[in-house]
Order: sequence, then C-alpha cells, then structure tokens
Amino acid sequence: GGGLSCSTPSSPHTPHRSRMASTHSNTPTTVTTMTPPLSASSASHSAQSSPETRKKALRPRTNSLKQLKKIFSGSSTPSGKISSSQDDLSMSPSSNRFSLGGMFTPKAKQRDPREVLALAFRCVRLGDVDQLGELLAGNMIEANARDDFGHTLLDVAVLYNETGICKQLQAFGATESDEFVDPASRQRHLETLLGERRAAVLDDLRKGTSKHHMGEQLQDEASMLEEMLNQLHTINRTATQPQAPASVRLTPVSSTAVSVCVRPPRDSGNAPVTRFLVEWADNDRFENSKQVIFPALKEEHLLHGLTQGEPCFVRVQAINITGCSPPATSSPPCMVPSSWREVHAQASRVRMCVEKVSHISHQLNEAELAPPDCTAKQRSSRFGGLFGGSKFLKTLKRGLYFGVLMACDADPKVLSFGGSVIPITAVDDSLSGAELADLVAWAQRVSFDWNAAKSVGVNLSPDVPSHVVRRKFLSAVSTVQSTLDLTDLGRLYPEAVRCSNGAVVLVACSRISARDVRTSSGLAWTAIDALMAKAAAASDPRGPECVPREVTDQLDSLVHFAKSLHKKLDPGLYLACIEMESLLSGLQVKVCKHAPHLPACVRIRDTPHISRDEWQLLQDAENFDAHVAPENSELLHAIVAAVPSLLGKLSLDSKHSGGYRLYTDDVLELSRDVLMMFIVPAADAFLTSTTAKAQGVTDTVTVVPKSYLETCVWATYQPDFFQQYLRASLFLANESEHAAHRLREILPEPKLQELRTRQQAIDGFRARVEESWNDLLWLTAIVQFGREKERSFITVEQLRHCGRVQPVPPAAGSRARAVQVVSTPSSKDTQTQELQVFIESGSGTQRLMPAKVAISRLTTASGVIDKLLLEHCDEADRDPAAYTLVLRQTDGQERSVALDSRPLLVQAHWRTSGVKVVFKRK
Repeated sequence: GGGLSCSTPSSPHTPHRSRMASTHSNTPTTVTTMTPPLSASSASHSAQSSPETRKKALRPRTNSLKQLKKIFSGSSTPSGKISSSQDDLSMSPSSNRFSLGGMFTPKAKQRDPREVLALAFRCVRLGDVDQLGELLAGNMIEANARDDFGHTLLDVAVLYNETGICKQLQAFGATESDEFVDPASRQRHLETLLGERRAAVLDDLRKGTSKHHMGEQLQDEASMLEEMLNQLHTINRTATQPQAPASVRLTPVSSTAVSVCVRPPRDSGNAPVTRFLVEWADNDRFENSKQVIFPALKEEHLLHGLTQGEPCFVRVQAINITGCSPPATSSPPCMVPSSWREVHAQASRVRMCVEKVSHISHQLNEAELAPPDCTAKQRSSRFGGLFGGSKFLKTLKRGLYFGVLMACDADPKVLSFGGSVIPITAVDDSLSGAELADLVAWAQRVSFDWNAAKSVGVNLSPDVPSHVVRRKFLSAVSTVQSTLDLTDLGRLYPEAVRCSNGAVVLVACSRISARDVRTSSGLAWTAIDALMAKAAAASDPRGPECVPREVTDQLDSLVHFAKSLHKKLDPGLYLACIEMESLLSGLQVKVCKHAPHLPACVRIRDTPHISRDEWQLLQDAENFDAHVAPENSELLHAIVAAVPSLLGKLSLDSKHSGGYRLYTDDVLELSRDVLMMFIVPAADAFLTSTTAKAQGVTDTVTVVPKSYLETCVWATYQPDFFQQYLRASLFLANESEHAAHRLREILPEPKLQELRTRQQAIDGFRARVEESWNDLLWLTAIVQFGREKERSFITVEQLRHCGRVQPVPPAAGSRARAVQVVSTPSSKDTQTQELQVFIESGSGTQRLMPAKVAISRLTTASGVIDKLLLEHCDEADRDPAAYTLVLRQTDGQERSVALDSRPLLVQAHWRTSGVKVVFKRK
C-alpha cells in the first residue's frame, strides 16, 4: 500500500505543528516503493529481542560494501572484467541478503531507485553508518526519501534509537516527518498499517488467488510493521523526555539579528535529541512569542528580522521522540539587537569616504580632468611603446634597479634569470637621496594597481624633473611586463634592498602559477636553495660588478612576503595590537611575517558585530572609579583571554599585558564581514625614543612603514574604492606638478591666467581627494590616542578585575538601554595586594610551586583562577572548569574554596592555621 499521512493533535509535551514549522525548506522526496522484505522468522524474532540480537540476526553475511565495490570493479577477477548479470541487485532467498552486482558500475545510473532505497533503510535499521554514508555521499539516495509506510530515513533512525545514524542523516539535510512528531500518532499509524497488512494476508489465504511471492511479501511487510511497533513500545517504556539544554548563549550578530548557540543536554532521555525548539519574545513572560525548530546537529541558529532597540528574551527546549524538555533560559536572559555606532551616532567612515570619492570622480569627468581609462583588457596590452626598453642584468653596480620575485604557488621555486638571480633591470644610475625617497614612495603606491600605471604614465611630463625618473621606472616595469607577458607584478617589498656597492633594488613580489608566466630570454623556474647556492658561487666581492649578496640574502624574506599577500581574515571580530617604533625613516609598525599586510590580530568573535550595550559599557568604564563591566559580558572576557596569545604573536612578554590600553574611540570596519578592535601599550612605553634601526625584528616578526600598512589594509578589503582613489590621486598629483612647472616659464599673461585657473581647479580636487583618504588613516588616530597621557582609558588589568553590572531591559515603549551599576567600592577595597598561592605541578605536596597573585579585596576565588590560568597556563589549557582552589592542611587533607568567596579577606587566618592555598587540576 501507499504511504499514509495522519493528522494528529498536539500532545501536552509537543508544540502544535503550526508553531513548530522548521526553517528548513527540504521537502521529503516520496519514492513509491516497498520497504525491503525480511523473512517472517527473523523479523518476528528480532521484534522480541534486544537491538544487538536483532542486528546480529539481520546482518548480511556478504562482504562489506567497500569489499563488494572492489569485487565488482574487476580487481578480484582474473580477467579484470565486471560481472554483468541481469539481476545485479537482488534478494537472495537462501541467505536473506542483497547482491550488489553493478551498483557501482556505470549501469548503476540505470538502477531502480526502489532497490537502492531498500538498501538504505536496511542500513538505517542495522546502524551501519559506513554503508549509509557511502550511499549518501555518492548521491545514490536522497536524505529525505520515504518508504511506502510514509517514513523518512530519519524517522526510522529515531525509532530504532540510532544516534549515529541520526547525526549522519542530519548532516546531509534529513528532516523528520511532521505527522510523526507525536508518538501517539506514530503508534496509530503503525497499528493501522499493520491491521491492513494482516487483513490482506488473511484475505489472500481465504481466496487462494494470490501469487505465492505476493503472499510472502505481505507477510514480510506485516512482520516488519510489527517489529517497528514493538520497537516503539520499547521506547515508550525506556525513554523519557530529555533534560534542558546544557547552555544557551546569545551573541549579537547585527542590529537586527542575534545568534543562539545551544549545547546539547547532558541527559538525552535514552533517545537521540534530534531538534531544538527556540522560543523568543520581547518580554520575559514570553507573551506573543515566536518559535522555530532547527536540527540538533547544527547547535546554532540565527534569529533574523528582530526590531532594533527592543529586547529579545530567548529560551530553548530539546526534542526527542518522547517530546520536549523543560526550557533553558539563555545567558544573558535577554539581548537588545543594536550596533555600537548608536552610542555616539557614528556613521560608517568607509561608506562616507566611498561616496565622497565617487562624487569627486564624477565631477572630474565633468571637468575633463579624469585620468584616461588605460586598463589592460588583454595580456598583450602594455605601455611599453611609451618608453624605451632595457634588459635583465646578472651584475649590478651603483644605481637604482627594479626586480621581480615570482614565487611558484605549487613548488618551492622562483623565477630566475640565468639560474643565479631574480629578473632585475636598470632604472637610473644618478639619483640623489631625496629623489630616491620620493620615487620609492611613489612606486609603492603604483604597485597596488599596475593596471593604472599606463594612465599614470600618460601625463608624466619629460620637462618635470621628478617625472623623468618616474618615466624611467615605468620603462623598466614595461620591460618586465612585456617579457613575462604579465601585467600584475605584485606589490613592492616595503623596503628597498640596499647593497653595499651602492645598488638599490625595488623588488615587486607575487605568488603566481607557473603556467601564467612566459619563460623566455634566459628565464626559468629554479629551486630556491639552488638559486641561493648559484648566486653565492657567482658573487665576487672583489669585482667591480657583481650580484650583491644583499639581494640573495633577503630571498627568503621576499618569498615569504610574496606568499603572504592578498590573504584575508575570516569573518568575525578581531583584537589587534599596535606596537610601533620610531625610526629616522619614520614610524614603523610591528607585524607578523606571515601576514605583513595586516596588523597582528586574533579573532575574539565569529560574528563581526559589537552591540550598543557592550560598547557603552566600555565607554562608561573609563569614567568610573570602580571598574564596571557586565558579569556575563562575553566580549570583555574574550578580550582578556585573547591578549596573551596576541602578544605572543609579536614575541612580547605577556606578563606586562595588564598595562595595555583598549582603544575605545572607534572600531575599524574593514568590510561587512571583518571588524577590528585595538590595544596599545601604556603611555610611558609608547614611542618613547627614536632609533636608527628597528629593535623588534625576529624570525616571526618584522616592521613595515605606518603608511604602507594603512594602504595595504584598504587595498585588500576595499579594492574598488582604493583603485578609484589611487588613480585619481596619482593623476591629479602629476597634473598639479606639471602645472606648477609650467607657471615658472615665460608665457603670455592670458596663458598664465589659464594655467593658474587650471592649477587651482586641480589643487581643489586633489585636496578633496586626499581629505577623503585622510579620514581612513586609522593608524594616525591610534597614534594620537597612544601618545595622550592626560585622557581617561581602560586597561586590560582593569578588565580582569572589573566590578559587576547587570544589563536591564528597557522599559516598555522605550529604546534606551539602562545599566544597573553596583555601588562604588572604597579605595581600600580596590587596592591590590598579593595572595600567596601554591601551584601543583604534580601529585603530592613535594611538587608545589609558590606564586603570588596581585588581587583586590573584591576579587573572588573564581577571579583568582582566571588570573592564574592567564599567567601560568598555555592557551589550549585554560578551561576554568578543569581547575580549582583548595585549602591543604598540614596533614594533607583538602577542602575546596567556594568560587564566590574572597580569598584576600581570610588570607591572614589561613596563614596562622598553617593552611596552604593550592591551585590544582580537578
């Protein structure tokens, strides 16, 4: 018979079907088929036995699915051919098993889907995760397919209490049938089907007109239904409703969305928990609430479309086959969807700057001052016709050179010339120090958009001295592009390679596929080690012209730089550390070598969002004598926990992390998916002196110019805006310099007046473009914050030992967010003192390491544990639930210290009693 659907009322433990609509749109696929038949004897026996006995009775006696695939792929036959019998997938009456024949041959595409579905249901009943996984991964069966009884694969897995199968099916998008949510409706459905099959069997026996195999099929179906009904009765006797979810955590995602993260219950009630019911409302009584159900495997759900500024109360129930668990209240109990920008009504600086530059570009077009569109539309389009040619060099002498470092993306190889040096071509041999510094800064900007180089070169005048050397540089670039048949040469290394013989090399680095570069004229891909060895052998320090060792000595750094470019951060909220050094050449920022185009950072939240309440509490914390912070603020705890690992990336000592200040003037919005907060050193340790050489460079840390890092960030995350700004800025700068040079010439007054008018218009546009760019110089604002010593701020140490505040939902009809602050403690309470603690590094009292912890009288034992974890434990071993504080007496007896107690208040009593405070693993 066909599948039957039963409409059932909601049980006391199950929400009504209209209020339990799943957010998934997967529609179960109905396949008109019979459930795989079983012998009556084995089915009736398994219905009365344990699951283990039932599986043993029904287990196929053939090889595993993987072995059968090998057999029928020809690897086990002498001839190597595939057996192609007419009945490749059939039921063997004698052994009660399937023959898989051509299942995995090209003929499998023509197989009857009913046979594959029968095998899938058999795997579910037997709990065979491996075989079912191969069927699902091979797209041989749909996860939501149904049998003739109306059950999906997940329905049967739940009925047979197969937790592993349930998780596997949900991973492929399987859902339960809504009509079987209520166990009573499932029982009535099975009883109805069983009665129909038994009646049909008796009718066939009485009439004697049915074929023999049809009678056996009806008997097998009746036996299977009886087994399923007995299995349901067993579940009703042994299974119970699950406990409430272990935890429900709310995280802000946007100004209209909240993430609900659910941890499974500790006790599932002897039945797999397959779904979570999320209920939310704008009041704690959950009046007029809304509900949604999502699979338990997901453990996280986003509530979209919430009203900005209104509280969202959430509770969650776990669901198994018997019904729903008691509700678990979220932590925090409510959350107000909002944005940190609401605190000071801040608009997005990136959005405003993009709009300004777009408007200026439109006005430039109207004034006929826009740069020409010379973007290379094909790889053969070059600007080499504008300039003279050059050639690659093996030996260098005093002068300026341009080189390229092409790192292969697949192998540890680089593109070399002659097998001994990277491709290098000459630029100029007579540059002063000022001209060189100007050209390096200009070339750095051009390297962010090589496609714009042609439009930049169009308005370079041979009469302007600064333009002459730029034309020579673009001539060298054109030579390399034409030779390699490549436009994008990568980005210039932040520092020019300065050689002892006076040669200065600007190196463009990129990571590229070997097939994208044309190798000719002595160019070839060479292993890095071989290139360095050949270059060292070819170098002769006594010769007048040689390959300087400085070029090959920095080869590793250049390759590392090439391979790290264009990497982007995963979506989320990040905490970055700004450590700067003041050199004679300018401000330098410490960055990680594996990502020199980004500040050193760690992710503290998966969602790129900060709520208004979280940002407001950070703002208020600067102005309170007692440090305030929300007791359940996930953001503040994440900041404190991330600081040690963040400082470790820059090879800094985490013992001094408490003095770092949190930058609370702004949040850097790199894109819609990435937000970044910052910490800076204490004021007395921030840019205190100027040196000639960077001090913080290690094997994993390097320094880059401040302006270079700012440019890299926007070129990576806002490429369209940056290219638009860069082309307009370079073109207007060239036009302004050219107009200023023309005004020095002896020209008629009308011509001079025309030039003055043009220059004024150009300078006006240029000032507006640069003003828009200056608004995005985030490092400049952080440097100003770091240098200020009179303003208020909040440190990492203050975040660790903060007071307690509780978020209070806004009153009805109000969008304001109230914060209840604990009364201000006295100065005596906030004064830090040392607590003597012994850290147990092994079993027994002979392995106790003494330590002192600086805490206040208000610090609880839980706060002491957190501080000890941060200062003495590795990042991977900082689980507060795994550690405890105990009082160890002289006779070895121990008793736990209450987590809410204040150890400093009773330290004197402990000392007089000879008791030691021991920090140990539970």
